[in-house]
Amino acid sequence: MKKDLPLLNKFQTLEMSLSQYDKKLKTVPEALKKLDDQLTLAKEQFDNHKKTKDDIEKKQRTYEREIKENVDRIRKLHDKSRDIKTNKEYQTILKSIDDVKAKNSLLEEEVIKCLYDLESLNDNVKQLEKEFLQQKEDAQKKRESIENNERLLKEEYQQIIAEKNELTEKINPKLMKRYHSLKSITTPPYIATIVNETCTGCNMSIPPQFCIEVQRGDELYHCPLCERIIFCQSQSS
Repeated sequence: MKKDLPLLNKFQTLEMSLSQYDKKLKTVPEALKKLDDQLTLAKEQFDNHKKTKDDIEKKQRTYEREIKENVDRIRKLHDKSRDIKTNKEYQTILKSIDDVKAKNSLLEEEVIKCLYDLESLNDNVKQLEKEFLQQKEDAQKKRESIENNERLLKEEYQQIIAEKNELTEKINPKLMKRYHSLKSITTPPYIATIVNETCTGCNMSIPPQFCIEVQRGDELYHCPLCERIIFCQSQSS
């Protein structure tokens, strides 16, 4: 089993690489959702301002139509006044004309208010539309970049899995079982080298005599402190 330790160490490196790839791949949906959320927010801001602008323009058209209708009404009242024979009827028509003119005066004020509101809104809507279209273009580029990166990650991920499966066939099954059993009692790495008489798994100093025993012995050795499988650096080459 001891001769397989360098292979097991490489197997562990591949497993740790897969773990990093898993973390990177898990960030992809979140990154894409963030892009979509930002774009949705920009679209909502643009749509809200556009709707406000459209509503004001609709009100303006309604006021202008009513003004036009009232102007026609005033003209008809004037025409009618020519046929009036009594003063009372004449005064009634004059009052009606004044009432319509008063309504038009209020409507004209509303039109002016609409024009004033539209003056600032038009600039805002144009700016928000410009920002939205630019953000949409940027988001599309970022999406393509993220998806391309995801595709490359998945390809590399499958390559590592293939290499890991190939190594599995070469490593003693008992050693592999021992390796996996360590996952329940410690954290990665589960197999560590001894470098400068130190366990690289927990950084504990290893007695020189024990280092010699690990290097020369045929058994599997565990770090006295962290219980990880250990072997000498020279064995990993």
